[in-house]
Parts: sequence; C-alpha cells; structure tokens
Amino acid sequence: MGAKRRFSRASCTKALHARCSYPGSCRGGAHSTCARGRVKTRGRKDATLGEMPLQTPLGATADEVRALLAPLRSDFSIAVHSLGNAFALGGILRVAHNFLAREVIIVGNEPHYEKASMGMEKYESIVRVADDDAFFAHVRGRPVWAFERESATRSVTDVDAFPAGVVLVVGSERAGLSSAFLERADLV
Repeated sequence: MGAKRRFSRASCTKALHARCSYPGSCRGGAHSTCARGRVKTRGRKDATLGEMPLQTPLGATADEVRALLAPLRSDFSIAVHSLGNAFALGGILRVAHNFLAREVIIVGNEPHYEKASMGMEKYESIVRVADDDAFFAHVRGRPVWAFERESATRSVTDVDAFPAGVVLVVGSERAGLSSAFLERADLV
C-alpha cells in the first residue's frame, strides 16, 4: 500500500487556484492540498460556490457582518404574506441568508421562531409592513412576482432571468395569496 497523503484545507487564493485540478468547478471555493502540493476541490465537483471574498468575521457584531455582506447582496427580495407558520418563516430567513437576498419583507405581524432561523435573522434586513397597501408602497417601482399554484400564469422554470429588483412573494401553504393581492402583482 502506498503512503497516505495528508490533506490540509485552504481558501482559494490566486496561487492555489492556479494549481487547482478542477478550476472550472471550484469557482473560488475551498480546496484541499496534499503533501505533494497537488490541489483538489473539496466536495462535489459540480457545485457552484461563487466567489468567497470574505474571511469568516469571527467576533464581529451583527451590524458589522451586515455591513460586510451589503456589497455582496443579490438584487432580489423575498416577501412573506400571511404565512401562518413561524417555523417556515425561520426556514425562509435561512434561505434568504444563503442567497444573500436584499431584504425579507414580512406582510402583517407574522411571528418567527428564532431557533428555526438558526440566528440568521441577525444578519438579514427584515422589513415589516402592516398590510398590502404598505407592501406595495414599500416596493413601488420594483417588479412583484407572486408564487401561487392555483392561479399561476407562468412556471418559474420557464424564466430565463429575473428582472432587476424583483420581489418574490409567497403566501400560506393552505390559503396561498388573496385574489386582491394577485391582481396587483406583476406576474403570478
């Protein structure tokens, strides 16, 4: 049997990335290097990690982390309308953080279960609005796309690109979104 290789983990730097065995798949993510200096990406080869320009801000306050993430944020927002499930809202907050959404808009007084969001609510821009009128005033000039199974006019899988500043709206799993709200949305 050959000698076991020891691997160390390192963030992608230009020098390390230049030696990467899979430069098209790591997308600047984490690498493993063996004792001989060969570099391989960790995890699935087909994963798209995007650029990782920040070191983990250990010890930073929530405001400092939000400021660091601000230039990396995506141009879309997620709106939650009459969800009725505090656990689901926590999950939506985690997803919003993973995709670095511009903001999460909560229509009404929906509670969220902090443990379900696993602390991500501290790093997200959460905007609470009282009702539909306040929501549409807040997002004025931005495209509003509502996700509704029963009234859908287009499948999300048919979309080639989302418009700049789009607000993606989801409602309750049981009741969905009201017909009055859907009439005001740009796309359902």
